[in-house]
Amino acid sequence: MISGAGTITTPSSPTSGVTALGVGPNVFQWTIANAPCPSSTDQVTITGVAAPTVANAGPDQTLCGTTATLAGNTPTTGTGLWTLVSGAGTITTPSSETSGLSGLGIGANVFQWTIDNAPCTPSTSTVTITITPLADATITSVAPICIGTASFNLSAATAGGTWTGTGITSGASGTFDPATAGLGTYTITYTISGACGNVDTALVTVIPNDDATITPISFLCVSAAPVTLTAATAGGTWSGTGITSSSGGTFDPATAGIGTYTITYTTPGACGATDTALVTVSSTSDATIVQPATICVGNPSFNLSAATGGGVWTGTGITSGASGTFDPAIAGVGVHIITYTISGSCGAVDTVSITVTVTQSATINAVAPVCADALPFNLTAATTGGTWSGTGITDAVNGTFDPALAASGPNTITYSIAGACGDTATQVVTVNALPTPTFTSDITSGCSPVCVTFTEAASNTCASMVYDLGDGSTSPSSTTVHCYPNPGTYSITITCTDANGCVGTLTIPSMITVFPTPVASISLTPSGVSPVNTTITFTDVSSSGGISVWDFGDPSSGSNTSSLTSDSHTYNAQGIYCITLISSNVSGCADTTSECVTIADEATISTPNIFTPNDDGINDVFYFLTTSVKELNCSIYDRWGLKIAEWTSTSDGINGWDGRTTSGLVATDGVYYFVMTANTLNNKVINQTGFIHLLTEK
Repeated sequence: MISGAGTITTPSSPTSGVTALGVGPNVFQWTIANAPCPSSTDQVTITGVAAPTVANAGPDQTLCGTTATLAGNTPTTGTGLWTLVSGAGTITTPSSETSGLSGLGIGANVFQWTIDNAPCTPSTSTVTITITPLADATITSVAPICIGTASFNLSAATAGGTWTGTGITSGASGTFDPATAGLGTYTITYTISGACGNVDTALVTVIPNDDATITPISFLCVSAAPVTLTAATAGGTWSGTGITSSSGGTFDPATAGIGTYTITYTTPGACGATDTALVTVSSTSDATIVQPATICVGNPSFNLSAATGGGVWTGTGITSGASGTFDPAIAGVGVHIITYTISGSCGAVDTVSITVTVTQSATINAVAPVCADALPFNLTAATTGGTWSGTGITDAVNGTFDPALAASGPNTITYSIAGACGDTATQVVTVNALPTPTFTSDITSGCSPVCVTFTEAASNTCASMVYDLGDGSTSPSSTTVHCYPNPGTYSITITCTDANGCVGTLTIPSMITVFPTPVASISLTPSGVSPVNTTITFTDVSSSGGISVWDFGDPSSGSNTSSLTSDSHTYNAQGIYCITLISSNVSGCADTTSECVTIADEATISTPNIFTPNDDGINDVFYFLTTSVKELNCSIYDRWGLKIAEWTSTSDGINGWDGRTTSGLVATDGVYYFVMTANTLNNKVINQTGFIHLLTEK
């Protein structure tokens, strides 16, 4: 045991069991020893994970309606998730132990609460939510009832409830008495008791008997043509002196004669009624004009009236003298005198003053399209003091419009000014929806540095956009490449501005993960130049690594590789050996480095003093016998000090002068002077000079 907790069942067994592991990393070391040789060790980490909290979905519930609240236990270890097992219902927040439910079906609806802490086995528990339907208390609608109608029983979709309200004389049977209720509109309530009971209300209107009121006729000339009498309610019967049609109400002054007559009008049925009126037949017409109220200049044309018809109308604004049509627009604002003249034996004249006033304008000032996230603002109109209505209006007095509450697209707003000369106008306020940018990346993780290509997928809705790349960098391009040199997790945000100037954003948290890339580094002991049979220890001192793969550069040795963090190798021959280390980590990131060592004993150089370049294959070349030399340079000079030959060798045994000058001619017999410089494998420099005899005679 190196760290953590746990009991090793059989410490000497390579496959020993381990019990009582602690939660988190538990590090164990396996050691193989064979004295007196050094022990070999390796470590393993076993991570213990705590079992999840035992799930408890809470008690079963029986409810009315379609919504409920779950009551699972709170996980102390692991995370919880609700799922629908059977039935119907929408889980508002699946990860919340007290999530709300909506859309529950009638009957049993089973939900499961699962607490999971991978890789441990999840714990589950179920709860049943049973929904009982509400009773249907809908009241059958009733048409308006005459006050003289007999009592009757109301009805509803489900019987057995209790009726209450003005006019109800039996709560059990729902008996309604119009006479008890009286004229008016009454709210009748029907209540079904019980756990899943329900309540409904309905309006019952009690109306009076028919209005038989006769439209008054003050007097008629005896010579006037027959007239048709009228009443508030049609369909009744007329009677009295001068009536020539009981169904049509025709009154003939000539038939009646001069005098005053009582005319009776009666309507039939339960709501029937009777009225009487006096009709005077006179030899003189009554030209009295009915005084109209103040008129708005924008009102439509209308007909004036007088006590006796058949006269001629004159005055400013009159467009028809026969019918008395008055047009406020033609008359204009002001006070106008209108004259009505009845000609003939019953003729008469009357005048009246008509006042025409200005019509108020409700015209709404136009509003430019706004974005859905714009702040509420007040609409304005040509005239203040009106009432505002429409989708998005939150203040009917001030005309406050809230784009967030309005629909995307056109919203029709109405502004109404009350009063005789009031006005109503509408205006369309367009609310532009916010753009909804989306984007993707070609990769989501990698070893540092990581270069990612981001592509925005809704550029047709974006007039401009900008990425926040999560490391302080931004980019305005819909497709952008960004490199992350530093390890870490980066959240990416895109902000899109559409052609309407509306701005939408999307953030993908922790979208890009950059893993650290190791920086490979080797520590050698000893370093530099070492003699043959030296054992060199190699140690992986890389940063952000942890996994080592060695190549010792000595493939003929039979033990050229290793995966230990620190290992050693013995070099049995001279040479320059380059050791390669691949350092990687658990994220798969790696780096490679190499270090070279020189294995060499002390250099030796043997120099001959004569050679015979006569092509007999014996002693034809002047050369140096060397060991542990990596480079040798030699120059040959004649007796006058002129350099006639030179060579350079980079390995033992491959060097020499064949007796020819640099021009290719064979040198003459004689004594020559040489200057030699050699670099040994252990980086020493050997300088040597001397004489060499060249003989070509055989």
